[in-house]
Amino acid sequence: MPGLNPPVLRLAVIACQVYSRELSFALSQSPCPCTVTWLPQGLHNTPDQLRRRLQEQIGLLEAQQKERERFDAIVLTYGLCGGGVCGLVSSTLPLAVPRCDDCIGVLLGAKKRYRAYFDSREGIYWYSPGWIDFGDVPCEEYYQRRYEHYRALYGEDNAAYLVECEDGWMSRYQNALFLQPDIPGDWERYRIFACQAAERFGWNYEAVPGSSRLLELLLSGRWPEDEVFVCPPGQKIALVPGTTELTSVAPDDSLGMTGPVISLNSMC
Repeated sequence: MPGLNPPVLRLAVIACQVYSRELSFALSQSPCPCTVTWLPQGLHNTPDQLRRRLQEQIGLLEAQQKERERFDAIVLTYGLCGGGVCGLVSSTLPLAVPRCDDCIGVLLGAKKRYRAYFDSREGIYWYSPGWIDFGDVPCEEYYQRRYEHYRALYGEDNAAYLVECEDGWMSRYQNALFLQPDIPGDWERYRIFACQAAERFGWNYEAVPGSSRLLELLLSGRWPEDEVFVCPPGQKIALVPGTTELTSVAPDDSLGMTGPVISLNSMC
């Protein structure tokens, strides 16, 4: 009947630890009952391992579903993440995935916002509270930790040389952007951390407002096709050949599984 609210979905959410603060707040505002499984930050560095861990969790949720119907859909807070979501399949539940390259697009609230920053600035290294809390991000402490590790193993001169060699990749970056959440919280220490890191490595510093919009959309159970891809039960997540657009195929189809996806995220 007109005027009735749409049904509330029971969601199983598989989330990266990098969203710890932003997603926790979004969960408190969600109209849907959500059951969350957190996975450690950093799995995107090895997309095959990320895919295995996600598929394992999907399997565990399906096993629970067989015992008692607890969920209506599975939400993955992961973007493409180097192709880590490609090949995932659920036999009984739809899989909802944000149409983003990685977590930075999600934290910015829209894929187009991420691409706008990527196109307008060269060599961006992104900082966010979750990355600072759980990731190995460039900073003075990380630099000193590696130096002391190498010094204990190889001596002072060799330690300095090894750290210098490892830090060669930093020359590709000119900008440190701090993604400040749009939710209540004391973000000053994170902002200072990112600002000091930028100064340490000679990068330009900029604070960028984050947006919870896409996380809230994922947890609403209402998924616009242009922002959230929904893979039907029994189908496998894949890529449209020659693009980074998600599609669904039969589980035995190799479409969209021919190679890794290059992420826009500077941290991948």
